[in-house]
Amino acid sequence: MKPEPSIEKNIPIPRPSTRGWSALARKMEAGDSVLVDSMRTARCVWMSLRTIGYKGAIRKMDDGFRVWRVA
Repeated sequence: MKPEPSIEKNIPIPRPSTRGWSALARKMEAGDSVLVDSMRTARCVWMSLRTIGYKGAIRKMDDGFRVWRVA
């Protein structure tokens, strides 16, 4: 039988991980786009844009997924 987990107080919540995509998102200007190979990666880029206050869009392309910084 597993022991019951203990309750801990005052543990800070870490910032969400964007796996390095935030650095790319910060370099993008409105109208810029990146092509990635999976929807999962596209969502990471898109979420990084949103996290730093930009708007983005994702579209499926013939050779992958493209993410635009809209504003």
